[in-house]
Amino acid sequence: MVYPQKGAPGKYILLDGHLRLIALKNLGETEVECIVANDDECFTYYAKVNRLNPIAEHKMIMKAVQNGQKPARIAAALNMAVSDVKSSMALLDGINEEAVDLLKDKPISPKAIWQLRKVTGLLQIEIAELMVSANNFTKSYAEALVLGTPKDELVKPKEPKKKRGMTR
Repeated sequence: MVYPQKGAPGKYILLDGHLRLIALKNLGETEVECIVANDDECFTYYAKVNRLNPIAEHKMIMKAVQNGQKPARIAAALNMAVSDVKSSMALLDGINEEAVDLLKDKPISPKAIWQLRKVTGLLQIEIAELMVSANNFTKSYAEALVLGTPKDELVKPKEPKKKRGMTR
């Protein structure tokens, strides 16, 4: 992201993308497409950054694997640990498709998705709906909803519900 310098046509101040600029210089590039800012305030443009949520990441990784890519190669390309790629691959195992559909474009944390595995499919949908209506996609909120679940709606009803620091 660049901002035109006053009184110097064709000259710009770099607002964001410093590491990309270094990488491009190392590759020998001399030109690159940029976003030209209307003001020199870099912070306001961070709202325009498209962040990838864990569900979209999972689907992209799974598509790459289905197209024959190995997790190690994906990890290298994304600068991730292989264990993180494998964790992303397993992210939606045991998660109801309707719950996934409700959360697919939300900024949910992977740990919140892992919490959903502790409850039955219909309750996963209900928890997803609660998270959407509260606009709260954190692990803590998901965990609180799971802890408030009756035992007969848990995947492992005989396993005691525990939360460090909490007692009956």
